[in-house]
Amino acid sequence: MKVSVAERSSIELGDNDWRALSSDRYFWQLVTSKILQVDTTSNGRFRIRGTCYVGRALVGGRILEIKEKFPGALAALARIGSVDRLRVERAPSSIAEDLRVRTH
Repeated sequence: MKVSVAERSSIELGDNDWRALSSDRYFWQLVTSKILQVDTTSNGRFRIRGTCYVGRALVGGRILEIKEKFPGALAALARIGSVDRLRVERAPSSIAEDLRVRTH
């Protein structure tokens, strides 16, 4: 199952997704690292907000994805050299050790 939110945007989580994510220590490490934010809605539901990061992690048995607000924007900026401080941040995840970063 996938939970997907765009960078600098938010989504309200269903009860099952909230229980799965919030029970995983990696989720709270993402929050503490300010890769992801959590708040509550006026009706008492939980909402997650993507920050300036994009990427994926396996958290609470869910694929948690923070996707680009505009698909392809990061690659386009990198191609034209507009991204002067592009860096890869290692986010905690139960699959983090299996990931490989590819650069061109």
